[in-house]
Amino acid sequence: MNILQWLVVLLWLINLGLLIGYMAEQEVNGWVITALVGVALTGVIPPLFRLKDNAKREGCATFLHVISGVIGAAGSGLALGYAAQCGKKSYDNIELLIAAAIVNGLSGIVAHYAFIDKDKRDEIYKNKSLAYSLFFTERGGWYAIIGGISVFVSSLTFAWNANDAYKARDVGCDSKDHYSLYLISPVVHMVAMLLLLADQYFDLGILQYLNFVVMHVAAILSMFGLTLTRGWGGDWPIVLSVYLYIALAHLTVTTRGDRQLS
Repeated sequence: MNILQWLVVLLWLINLGLLIGYMAEQEVNGWVITALVGVALTGVIPPLFRLKDNAKREGCATFLHVISGVIGAAGSGLALGYAAQCGKKSYDNIELLIAAAIVNGLSGIVAHYAFIDKDKRDEIYKNKSLAYSLFFTERGGWYAIIGGISVFVSSLTFAWNANDAYKARDVGCDSKDHYSLYLISPVVHMVAMLLLLADQYFDLGILQYLNFVVMHVAAILSMFGLTLTRGWGGDWPIVLSVYLYIALAHLTVTTRGDRQLS
């Protein structure tokens, strides 16, 4: 194993420790358990299925590994958003969930570079996964869709903040300072997607470094925004578009049995 692969293992252990620490210090709920199960499986599945001479088994391992990675990322965002809801008393140890979400994002990003070399990443893209054959031929189409949705949700959230629409939903909490947090997910998605879109068409030279980073963070952040607003805000279309893209982008990878870490 090289240094990046050892770093992935270290980040995995830290992630588990932070989630377990939060449950021990604060509370146990379904979202934290979801994150813990997903994160745990991402580290357990590869050794269990390490049979390089069996392509079918390897393909199954990759599929399960990708699914567990998605569950871990989604659970991390859901757990953090739930703890940060207006009126919750979960703030005492919320820094553990913030750190867990950050570490989860780092581990997923590092894993893509630790276990998949650049030629393989380029091959995956050139072979046109379903994300680029069913809907668009280039990444720019997805960036435009997710970015456009994020612009709409950001505008909607600004409007709801301005007319106190959230106040009627969050019983016992009318903090405008807290409601400003509802802008984090849509605004960050908007900026990130527009930046990637600009690189796609103006060749800024950052796409090869930011694509995996942005999409893995988006998997966590979109779910954070969803539970932060108690599920009734405008983050649903962001979540659906982000996860549709992630699913379709990985589909040919899992069916061909290539190892992909998310």
